[in-house]
Amino acid sequence: MKHLVAFLLIILLMFGCKKDDSNPVSSNPNGNNGNIKIGDVVDLTTQTINLNGGTVTVTKPGDPLNGLTVTIQPNSFTQAQTIKISSAPISSHQLGQYFNPLTSMIKISYQGGFSDKTMRIKVPITLPAGKFAMGFFYNEQTGKLEGIPIEKLASDHIIIATKYFPTNTNQSLGKRTSADIVCDLVIGVIDESVLAGQTIIDTGFKPGVDDWEFINYGSYTATDGICAGMTLSAMWYYLERKNTDGALFHKYDTFNDKTKPGKLWQDNPRGYRFASVIQSDLNWDARATERLFQEGDPVLTWKAFALSMLLTKEPQYVSLRSTTHIGHAVVAYQMNYQTGDLMVSDPNYPSGYQTNGATISRTIKFIGNKFNPFPASLKADANATVFDTVYYYGKTTMIDWDKFKTRWNEVQAGTIGNDKFPTYKLYVNSVGGPELTDNYQLGSDSLKILCQSTNSSQFLTGTDRLQAFYIYDQNGTQLTKADFNSKGIAKLRLGKGIIKLGFYICGAKNNYPENYVDFKWININSLGMTIDPNPLNGDINKEYTFTANVQGTPPTNANKYVWNFGDGTQDVTVIGSNTAKHTYSTGGTFTVSVKLYDNTTNNVVISAASTVNMLSSFAYEILATQSAEINLTGVIVYDKYYPNSTVNYIYQNPSVNLFYQRNNQTITWTGLSFSVNYTFKFPPYEGYTGSDTLTANGTINGSISQDGKTISNITAHEKVTRRANDSYTDFTLIIHDIPFVNKTDIGCATCQNYREYMFDVSSSVASKISSLQMTEKRYDSTTGQYTTMNSISYNMSAVYVYLRKKL
Repeated sequence: MKHLVAFLLIILLMFGCKKDDSNPVSSNPNGNNGNIKIGDVVDLTTQTINLNGGTVTVTKPGDPLNGLTVTIQPNSFTQAQTIKISSAPISSHQLGQYFNPLTSMIKISYQGGFSDKTMRIKVPITLPAGKFAMGFFYNEQTGKLEGIPIEKLASDHIIIATKYFPTNTNQSLGKRTSADIVCDLVIGVIDESVLAGQTIIDTGFKPGVDDWEFINYGSYTATDGICAGMTLSAMWYYLERKNTDGALFHKYDTFNDKTKPGKLWQDNPRGYRFASVIQSDLNWDARATERLFQEGDPVLTWKAFALSMLLTKEPQYVSLRSTTHIGHAVVAYQMNYQTGDLMVSDPNYPSGYQTNGATISRTIKFIGNKFNPFPASLKADANATVFDTVYYYGKTTMIDWDKFKTRWNEVQAGTIGNDKFPTYKLYVNSVGGPELTDNYQLGSDSLKILCQSTNSSQFLTGTDRLQAFYIYDQNGTQLTKADFNSKGIAKLRLGKGIIKLGFYICGAKNNYPENYVDFKWININSLGMTIDPNPLNGDINKEYTFTANVQGTPPTNANKYVWNFGDGTQDVTVIGSNTAKHTYSTGGTFTVSVKLYDNTTNNVVISAASTVNMLSSFAYEILATQSAEINLTGVIVYDKYYPNSTVNYIYQNPSVNLFYQRNNQTITWTGLSFSVNYTFKFPPYEGYTGSDTLTANGTINGSISQDGKTISNITAHEKVTRRANDSYTDFTLIIHDIPFVNKTDIGCATCQNYREYMFDVSSSVASKISSLQMTEKRYDSTTGQYTTMNSISYNMSAVYVYLRKKL
């Protein structure tokens, strides 16, 4: 809520309008509902007040309302107002034991509309000791009462204040056919002892059912907070829409987690914009010169809440102020008169939850004839402050009740806030590029997005009027954001298929870039296509079937597949089927490609490629191997002295995958490429019987040639760690072009028999080694110190690679 000075508008209550029949006696005095029955209507006075303002006074000696005045300040209306005051005795009512009329029914007619300044009504009364009185507007069609703010209560008069005389029927101001409307008001009285005897006074309004689920973080239209808008809109919905549309809490959002209001709170754009617009419609700045009522008399405020809730059974609007002249608004839904507890729903804590999910009870305490300071803030992320003054207003005193109806129609039409919030567009790749709309078709796995607003008051510095925004997945997890650091650009990598993303759009204003503007869900149709099989390891002169699998939802007319099999044959076009057949007549490696076309536009929608290997029978043997081993023979020289040695340490015959573990590995083949991942535990040396162990963690990745006769490349890494002292050996080797030498069937008495394919470099070993690096961390038991040594040179005399399969 925006900062307020020492004065604030007292505001208006309204329902609809009724034609003034100008007759001094009503022919149908009891209206439509009959909750209050009245006698004949008697005119008391009619006077015209011009734009300079003035006071209408009832001068009728002997009448209980003699001396009643209506005071209108200068320039309150844009036209002169003819004020007619009448009265009618109340013969009976059906409003319960707590409604006791102290006056007759007072009827005030005028030309309608809100006053720019507060109007005051002074009503003569006779108030016995031990009684409390306040004014109520009465709607004869609904039979409902509504409390009027009290400025002063004395034994012989009461002063009530409003900026509007609400009609005594449900006819909307916007549909009024008469120039005049008639307002009914009555002063009600109750014994102080009856009020003091009340425990729980409940209105039926419940947090977590009837308030909003989102949190008050302010918005572009109200950067300091939307507490009044949230409070009043929740009350309006409860009173006007709940019976028809159901409870408000989480009704209009998509991401629904009642225990985590802080997670994706933005996901109710119509509700959040509705509350924001209502906040803006309040026009706080224009109300800054209005006097705060009940100032200095919290007892009147406390009793006004009690009697209003007791008679109307409706939630009440609570205005809070601090000594630093800032304000906050909450909904009072229940009270315990005896304990001095006024239970409230706070927009900063929806359903009593904090942003971390912890529950919190919000209660305003009334003790010792005053309200205790109430800790709160302008909005959820603002600094806490203490609100030490509480004010009572009727539910419609802040805004024209018809304004809610108009704004709600905009909510239902999806246009709410279009007259208040800046417009924007989401673009793909660049400003002016394709616009990101629902079901956008993305033909790649990456998405680059920008948000531009040409009518936002500010923008991210150094950009083409770009705005900040956040992107969430459908689980409410933030994926990325665009801000000043990214120059307003957000980048995502997406999977394939229909991907639902949430976009929280911000607008820069008042030198803050992240003010709420909108939230929307957009489905990204991320198209992908793969070819099955991929790779295909096949035989020549044999027919194979290829299938194009599409991820996502392509256009309806996209059903033409054009295949190219990479062997010089003509393209094959297939309509209505995603499969094609082909036979290769020569060996080799081929690239298969397929394009999916939209038959309407003849544009390519998506494409894919795969690999085909037409192999020899020997290559198939290699592809059936199941384990791998690499052995080296030679010398590695380290950069440091071995402990207690006078020469650089020399390490001989390093081995990846020690021989006695070689049959326990598993190769994974993908086309002509293979990979091995292994972990082994073994003793420090052969014949060792102690508890110490070595652990080897290794990977071997490589590929073979088309004919299977050459290992094209291998990258191997192994790290062996000793449990006892954390010493280790870390070894990395990259080799290439290792030719096949022979294959041997080997019997094993204690293990399974296997066939071994040996690849060997017998000469020019150094030319086959692209990289060899080794690091050792050694522990010297004599000194208790560790030494780390790195290889600086090597001289390998042989490199052996073994691929094996079980027999």
